Amino acid sequence: MAPNFLAAAKKYGTNLYYEASVCGGIPIIKSLREGFVGNRINALYGIVNGTCNYILTRMKLAGADFDAVLADAQKQGYAETPPDLDIDGWDSQHKIGILASLAHGFWVRPESIHVEGIRQITGSDIQFARQLGYTIKLLGIIKRIGDLRFTTDGSNTKKARQSPVANRKCRVQVSVYPTLIPNSHVLASVNDVFVMEAWKKATGAGGKIEFLADGNGDFAKALDMTMDGSGGGLGTRSKRYAMLVQDGVVKTLNIEEAPGKAETSSAENLLKSM
Repeated sequence: MAPNFLAAAKKYGTNLYYEASVCGGIPIIKSLREGFVGNRINALYGIVNGTCNYILTRMKLAGADFDAVLADAQKQGYAETPPDLDIDGWDSQHKIGILASLAHGFWVRPESIHVEGIRQITGSDIQFARQLGYTIKLLGIIKRIGDLRFTTDGSNTKKARQSPVANRKCRVQVSVYPTLIPNSHVLASVNDVFVMEAWKKATGAGGKIEFLADGNGDFAKALDMTMDGSGGGLGTRSKRYAMLVQDGVVKTLNIEEAPGKAETSSAENLLKSM
């Protein structure tokens, strides 16, 4: 669906806003697109699926088996039925692919991302990790491996480039897999349905930046949609549209013709304006 959304945005001369697609309640996409646009991201990693984090947390703290915790998560509404998209890592794959594309400026194909889920994690794995001083978390990981410099014919070389941008290609590792986290690390203490992003930058402000939020439920997603709506309303383009999806169809709202609707404070109001 991504090419359809991008094509619609180009057609109407607007931006595509999708903050709620990754880590509800955390302005991670807005931060990458705007706040840290001048920084080079060396590494970005985090817990991007609250369902898997809830299951692994219950297995560790309650000593319960995977199947029992999964059934409880479905009963509470944390896990879908069937739960494959979450527990097999595909939801995390989609999210980490979006973040990798934003962080490094090129589209990351989902099939290029290495994915492992948590279906095979056992109670024994959790116990052994604890004895060794670790906690198991499902992480999405993006790491810059290095820069490759190319000539116009595509050959790998370090000769002078015609353009500092056009002839530079960046190698990036994008993966999703269960990871042993030292108990002293902040990610090890992120429990239940909470999600977290952390990354290190090589330039700009420098240092490590971390985000933590309860990304589960409608409220977190509504906050993100409100953020997108306000961002569209504050745009400076001559033609400004809010883009929404209803029944799988991309629809637009002309903000200039309905400025009051563009200044909505809730996702419900945005949907009512369609």
